Amino acid sequence: AASAKLLGAMLLDARDSDLARLALDPAPGAAIDVLFTTALGKTSGRTRLGVINSIARRRIETAVTALIGLLADKDAATATAAARALGEIATPAAAAALRSAKAPAPGILGHARLQATHRLPVADAQRLLRELQDDTGLPAHLRAGAFRRSLDLDPSTAATRIVQLLSGNDWTFKQAALEALAGSLKPGDVAALPAKLS
Repeated sequence: AASAKLLGAMLLDARDSDLARLALDPAPGAAIDVLFTTALGKTSGRTRLGVINSIARRRIETAVTALIGLLADKDAATATAAARALGEIATPAAAAALRSAKAPAPGILGHARLQATHRLPVADAQRLLRELQDDTGLPAHLRAGAFRRSLDLDPSTAATRIVQLLSGNDWTFKQAALEALAGSLKPGDVAALPAKLS
């Protein structure tokens, strides 16, 4: 308890915060999570960015509400770090916040949403991936990344979906579909693809 109190105070200090995070990051327990969530509301600038990164690494679910409030922070680095942390924590509340947020930039939010699909339940992840694929306001590489991830989550439909894309005109998605041939299909599916293509 005495060490935690000392390290909690160090978290708030611009000079000592990194040292405190090195000691606290690997330490398990809700009491340590409380130190980080408390520090989040009492720090700013580079020190707060470090605290947010630790919260992301630890996936502290109790920090979600505070992180949501930082999505609209006037400091772009803080807003970006908050979005990335929410993507790492990936609770339904975190995913919902990323879906409805207006800031930071769409590409940053899209990347965080894509990251969240690695920890969400499969049905929630699939729904989010469909939204990302259909969102024409996102950079093409993120939409293609969502398609590629969706193939891994549902390999039973991968061959059919790859054929549909290879028969279309979207070259960004075609590239993702070709790359997926190596990892998303069963061996027999690859041999059967040429017969399905024009």
